[in-house]
Amino acid sequence: MLDPLFVGCAVDRRFVTPLAAMIRSLLMNRNPERPIEFYLFALDLQIPDRERLEATATGEGVSIVWVHPDHARLQGLPSAPSLSLYYRLLVGNALPESISKVIWLDADLLILRDLGELWNVDMGDNAVLAVQDMAIPYVSCALGLGEWRALGLPADAPYFNSGVLVIDLNIWRREDIGARAIRYLRSRKRNIALFDQEALNVIVSGRWGALDPRWNIIASLAGRRFQRNPHLSAEVDRRLQEDPWILHFAGYWKPWILPRGRHPYDLYFHYLDQTAWSGWRPPASLPGGLRAFYHDHLRETLYPVETLYTAIRCRRFPEYLREIHTRNCGGYQ
Repeated sequence: MLDPLFVGCAVDRRFVTPLAAMIRSLLMNRNPERPIEFYLFALDLQIPDRERLEATATGEGVSIVWVHPDHARLQGLPSAPSLSLYYRLLVGNALPESISKVIWLDADLLILRDLGELWNVDMGDNAVLAVQDMAIPYVSCALGLGEWRALGLPADAPYFNSGVLVIDLNIWRREDIGARAIRYLRSRKRNIALFDQEALNVIVSGRWGALDPRWNIIASLAGRRFQRNPHLSAEVDRRLQEDPWILHFAGYWKPWILPRGRHPYDLYFHYLDQTAWSGWRPPASLPGGLRAFYHDHLRETLYPVETLYTAIRCRRFPEYLREIHTRNCGGYQ
């Protein structure tokens, strides 16, 4: 039997079924010789949902530990779509001291490769391993770090996506990374675009190692003609499209808001059907049909409007204009 693998995840009522699909995909593609222990940070989860998640995470050597986050430590942070977004910042204190490494996974992922391979990646002296963000590859991108100049960072400093993290908990605890990220967020409430992800990019700047981009592929962008990946070679770009290891349904375009029949979104329902939510599908509706029409026929042309809307919503319009001018980030042909 191999050494156990520890996985941390946050979940609230909106992401119960996505988490179930993610867990099932992880278990169906794992090496059964390696035990897996899930630490689930739950927000307002009903008992029936907990029971169905436990029924989903079945298998020899698989266990779930429910974590009750200390919300007092998150007081005074910028208002986010869900408080659970900040739970990864508590991982150092919430997990037992005996655990020295954890893989943190967002709920809206599909794990298509044995996660043991990610666990075995050499961390070196890095506090965190992560994938450079496909949509926000550099700190100077519109949704990157609003104060990258004041922080003394070069414009082309890479920016990572926090949906998949390998965390050295010894370094995390010793350097108090979670608490420092929380302090950063409290001090800059009015210029935060992506909450905990932005804070972590500041605190571990220069202390994180880049993973193979196949470990965190944004499903709504990969292979789309409107998406440029200036930080990737043509060969690497081709490999991530042909052989994805983790698909990330980041952003607006989630499988559960679109009708079926769209690759790679149908993979989500394949794994969901192996869970206690088997058979669930989004109900047919006029809004769903309109979303599908836009996704299939208009998005290639109107993608810059999407990014403009996101920049305005995140109060980053000036940065958006600069990004278009410099064309140093993905998404503009």
